[in-house]
This record gives sequence, C-alpha cells and structure tokens, in this order.
Amino acid sequence: MQPKWIKGDAPVLHLQNWLSRGRGHWRLGSAEDSSQRKVIEDLSRAGNREATEASKVIEVDDTPEVEVPLSRKRKARPSGARPSEATAEAVEIADLPTASSVPPLQRTLAVDTAGKVILEGPQKSTPAPESGSGGPKCHSTPSMGAQAVKYYFTPKWEEFSSHGELEDVLEASLASAIRASTLQMKVLGEFRTRMREQKKLVAQSSKADKEHQQAIEGLKAALESARTAYEQMEADLKESDSNLLNMTKQLDNANAAQKVAAEALEAANIEKKRLLEEAKSREEEVLSLRKELADAGKAKQEAEEGKKEVEAKLANAEADFVANFHNTEAYSSFSDYFARVGHQEVLTALRNDHPDVNVKDLEVRFPPPDVEGDEDN
Repeated sequence: MQPKWIKGDAPVLHLQNWLSRGRGHWRLGSAEDSSQRKVIEDLSRAGNREATEASKVIEVDDTPEVEVPLSRKRKARPSGARPSEATAEAVEIADLPTASSVPPLQRTLAVDTAGKVILEGPQKSTPAPESGSGGPKCHSTPSMGAQAVKYYFTPKWEEFSSHGELEDVLEASLASAIRASTLQMKVLGEFRTRMREQKKLVAQSSKADKEHQQAIEGLKAALESARTAYEQMEADLKESDSNLLNMTKQLDNANAAQKVAAEALEAANIEKKRLLEEAKSREEEVLSLRKELADAGKAKQEAEEGKKEVEAKLANAEADFVANFHNTEAYSSFSDYFARVGHQEVLTALRNDHPDVNVKDLEVRFPPPDVEGDEDN
C-alpha cells in the first residue's frame, strides 16, 4: 500500500482516530513491538512540538508538500522536549493501573462513545482475546497507551483515521516530522534573514541617528544664530522705538511750533492788512501833503517875494529914519531921556560919595526920565 502524505495536522489526527476505533491493533511485547512503540512516541512528540513551534514562531502556508520516497524514510529522533500541556485534551487516564500491577498483554486500550479512554478485557491475569467485534485490539502497557492518547488523541482524528492503517499513520507521522524539520529550517532561514535585515536596520538606524544628531547640531547652530539675530533685531527694534519716540516728541514740538507759527502768521497777516490799510492811508496823506507842500512852496515863493519887498521897504524906511532921526520926536525924547539918565547917575554917585551934601535942589533941577510904564501906573 502506497503511503499517504498528508498536510497539516492530518498525521496526528489519523493516529488518534486509529487508536480510538481499535483498528490495526498490534501486540506490544516483543523487541520489535518495543521499537515500534519508541518510534510512535518519538513521532508523537515531534508532531506536537511541530504544532507548538509553528504556533509560536510563524504561520506558514501549507501549499508546499514534503515528497519523501518510502525507501528513504527514517525514524525521527526529536529532542524529546515536552510540548505544551495546552495541546493535550482532557482525558481521564488517572485510573489506569501501573505497569507493575498489571502484567503486559492482558489489558486493551479503547475509547468509548463519550471520547474517554477505557481499558477493556479481563481485570485479572486472564489472556485477552485476539480479536473482537471492533477488530484486532492493540495490547500495550498503560503508560504507552496514556502517552499515545495524550499526544495524539483529538476529535479531529476521527475523520482521518477511517482512511488509513498503521503504516499510513507511521508514514504520515514521519512526514509530519520531516515537515516540522522543513518548517524549522524555513523558520531558521527566515530568522537569519530577519537578523540580517535587523542588522541592516540597526546600521541604517545608527547612520540615521548620526545624521539626525548632525542635523540636530546644525539645527542647534541655526537656532543659536537665529537667536543671536533675534536678539540683535530686538535691540534694533528697541533703538527704533526709542528713535520713533524721540521723533514723535520732535513732531509734537514741531506741530506746536507750527501752530504757534500759524497763529503768528495769522497775526502777521492781520497786521499786514492793517499796515497795508495804514500805508494806503499814509499814501493818501503823502499825496495830500505833497499837494500841500507844492502849495506851500508856491506860498513860500510868494512869501519870499513879499519878504524881499518888505525888506526893501524896511531898508528904505530905516535909511529914511536914520537920515531924518534928529528931526523926529523920538530923537528929542531919546536925547532928553539919556541926559536925564546921566544926571541921575551923577546924583547917585554924589549921594554915595558925599552923603552929607544936600542934593535936593539938584534933584529938582535934574528930574529922572519919564517911563511909559510909570505913566500908566
């Protein structure tokens, strides 16, 4: 019969279903049976370790199949690492007797309708029948049966076990072990690939960190330069604000001065208008004065001509007066006046020099001159 290479969990399901129905049971007592039992145990551990490692490491597609010729099949010798307890189903094997209490080849391993493991056959040292209604029974030690059921029995074996015999189970288990090794090599190769990628990523990350650090240093330098420029701009801004404040004050002063100048200009315009009006009035007065001056010049000329005539008349009158002065009444009174004045001076000197001389007769003879003011009094 040609072996069936089945993917996934089929080998484990096949072996458990095969054990549950009691098909293909063999007697375990000789050295050959012990070797087969060792192979079953190793393959069971390998199958469970494959499922555990595959669930822990990575999920691999089941498309590639392991093609191993029958002539090249070898017994699997896994490391013996115990799989996780989570892979075992809840079976009742605590009541199984030990190998020392029950002689070998006297108990049979079977599964009831509820899926529990039970021991069939006589409870004492009576030989078990070679065959039964369910086919040949598999005689084994209780520890072997418990081991096989614990590692292989799951409800999924029921469908697979109906299509294979013991040879199929062994071949499928071997294929499962080979598949586990192939998966392990694939996982190892992918692990190495990922390690190389990780190293590359670490190198790239280190390079990126250096570049990032350099960029940070450059940014720090740029930030420091920007900060210096900002401080300089802030100082310039403060100076500009101070200059603006001074210019504002100067502008206010200029506005005040402009206001004063505008007021002064307005007053000057008013004064100018007044001065223009006054100048116009003065001009009219000047014209009038010029006219009057012209008239005065003409009058002056006439006055000078009249003056000349008067002077000529006065000169003539004076000459006539001088020429005829001794014939005038004034000359007579004038000569009499001066004679009397001379007389009075002589009398006064005589009184002063000779106070004891009586000059009354002389005063009567030479009376003082007559004065117009005295006559008025």
